[in-house]
Amino acid sequence: MKNQKGISLISLLLIIVIIIVAIFLIKASSTEPDIDGKSTTDYDYLLKNKPSSEQISSARTIDYVSLYKGANTLNGNFYKITGEIVQVVEDHLYHVNMTKTGEYYTYYTDRIQISLIGTPSEILMEGDIISFTGESLGNYTYTAVLGNETTVPFLRVYAENLEVIGHTE
Repeated sequence: MKNQKGISLISLLLIIVIIIVAIFLIKASSTEPDIDGKSTTDYDYLLKNKPSSEQISSARTIDYVSLYKGANTLNGNFYKITGEIVQVVEDHLYHVNMTKTGEYYTYYTDRIQISLIGTPSEILMEGDIISFTGESLGNYTYTAVLGNETTVPFLRVYAENLEVIGHTE
């Protein structure tokens, strides 16, 4: 009787260890960026299935309000945007202010989030003014440093469609 309890306990512990190892393996295989700002195993797919030259050349400019309010209907459309990197969230996620304001001193407002696919031609940092063509993925909600939830337009940008055009002083 004691022998059967010992075997049952060992079997139960073995099953728990297998489940824990499986969870860690699944998490380890999903550390690449994107789709909706969260991790995915589709990063290699995204690198191999870049937008066509027709999609990039058909991109048009858009203002922040239209991008934000049209989140549910603009998914998959490509847009040309210029803005300032205001936060490097991770090595592939950036917060960019896209609306140029100011008469004598230029600065940008209206935050969006971009997920960068691939390696840019130069290191990106806060204060860089960038110009890019990106695909709208709708709006994305994240928890800010102070704990409040913030919703911003979200775009996927391929490194070859992004250029650093300046830096704020």
